Amino acid sequence: MLEGTLYASTAMNTPSTRDIMDRLSALEAQGPRFVKTTFDAPQTPKSPSPSHDATIQRNMENMVNKKIQSLPTMASVTEKVIQIETSFREMFTPYQRDTNARLDTAEKEIDASKVRIKELNKQLNKNTNELDKWSASIKGLEGAVTKLINRPNTASGGQVAPCPNNDELASLKQAIKEEEKKREAAAAKTALLMNHVNKIDTEVGELLRHLQPDGL
Repeated sequence: MLEGTLYASTAMNTPSTRDIMDRLSALEAQGPRFVKTTFDAPQTPKSPSPSHDATIQRNMENMVNKKIQSLPTMASVTEKVIQIETSFREMFTPYQRDTNARLDTAEKEIDASKVRIKELNKQLNKNTNELDKWSASIKGLEGAVTKLINRPNTASGGQVAPCPNNDELASLKQAIKEEEKKREAAAAKTALLMNHVNKIDTEVGELLRHLQPDGL
């Protein structure tokens, strides 16, 4: 009995096929948003029109032309290079002129110093020869004095005795003094010449140092 009641209730609440079709027709009549839109196929995107493509191409060409126009021309680049070279030459020319003048002056001074050193070396060699000659002369005179002093006296039986010839001894001693003075003068002159040579050599060294790139 209970089962029959439940079946009857369920049958009364279940819509029939006709009811379902009527409801679908009503929904379709209300608008496509409830039925058709849900089942429409995806739309294919529209391809751009030829006029749109032409506009894009013109815009790209304009951008390229502006970039090309903004680039420097060969003439402007050449002119800029010439300006830079001219400016550098104007800036460097005084320095180069001054450097060349200093080099010329230094070379002339070095040449003059070489000539002076050559002359001083000649004088130095001459004085050295004279000094040697006077030294040998003094040595010879001193030997003569020693021989004269130690000369045997025949009057005393061949024994060594004081030389009776005082005049000869005095003459030899005087000659020795004169030779010693000459030797001293030659030695002083030689020392002076050596100082000159050393001084000139130092000056030449300074000039050569200034001729180096670091000294310019």
